[in-house]
Amino acid sequence: MFGFGLVKLLLTVIAVAAVWYGFKVVARRVSGGGKLDEREPPQSAERRIEAEEMTACPTCGVYVPRDGARACDRDDCPYPA
Repeated sequence: MFGFGLVKLLLTVIAVAAVWYGFKVVARRVSGGGKLDEREPPQSAERRIEAEEMTACPTCGVYVPRDGARACDRDDCPYPA
């Protein structure tokens, strides 16, 4: 009476796939199609973050900037205050 036949199983798979792809189509339309605008760079120059070289402190192991490192609260810190 409540058995799972091949037809019911196939229809369930088709229904799940239709809902899945329907959500993908709606999400693509909402987000603008997933295409980048070729006239604008993906990241503007004002928002660009510059990387800084870091080095590990030989005393405590905390990474500090290679240029302009400041001393921590430890007495044996090798960096100037």
